[in-house]
Amino acid sequence: MNDVVTEGGRRDLVMLGGSDDDRDALGVLLRPFGYCVRWVEDLRALRRFPEQRLPGLLLLNTRAGVDPYALCREIKTDVRLGGIPLLLAFGSRHEVDVERVFTSGCGDYLVRPYRGAETAARVISQIRLFNLEKDLVERSQELRRLSSVDTLTGLYNRRRFIEQIGQCLSRVDRYGGNCSLLVLDLDHFKRVNAVHGYDVGDEVLTEVARRIRNTLRESDLAARWAGEEFIR
Repeated sequence: MNDVVTEGGRRDLVMLGGSDDDRDALGVLLRPFGYCVRWVEDLRALRRFPEQRLPGLLLLNTRAGVDPYALCREIKTDVRLGGIPLLLAFGSRHEVDVERVFTSGCGDYLVRPYRGAETAARVISQIRLFNLEKDLVERSQELRRLSSVDTLTGLYNRRRFIEQIGQCLSRVDRYGGNCSLLVLDLDHFKRVNAVHGYDVGDEVLTEVARRIRNTLRESDLAARWAGEEFIR
């Protein structure tokens, strides 16, 4: 079954190990809620997944001879897989060490066979939590970006440029070298706004910013300083 991604985030899980019957039973429980179940044999197979196919949840079936808590810790230290929520699935309740489940990095656990509303609720709540946390991180990153960027031109704003140039001057002071500034002021720009309107004025500023950006080296900085003034 294909992985599922919606506007609300991922709606799929990967089952690591376990039988076809386990997978089918869990699929029957989750399908009415729009979630799908995929299966992989082992961790090596999962690590071959491309980034866009990584799931919203990993369900780890306990197996003889494998320490499930050590496996959880290994996944949590993996650069690509560590952010995916984990569930451990046990063959019976007496196998469950609740403290070790949570200290190993799992969000919850299940007991086979998979049936009933409780199983579906535990799985879905973990996937929803993962999507919410991911959305919060993305929104936070976007807010940080917006706080440092001029929304019209896409260049740094004045506050961000001051922070960056301060760091640059500190490096020059410590290690030597040179640091130069170029200030650009668009002559008669207010007349452009007065004669042609603010929309045309915005287009002029955007085009100037684009041309400045095209001249920047990787180590250069550029910002909209104020109004029609730019600095780099």
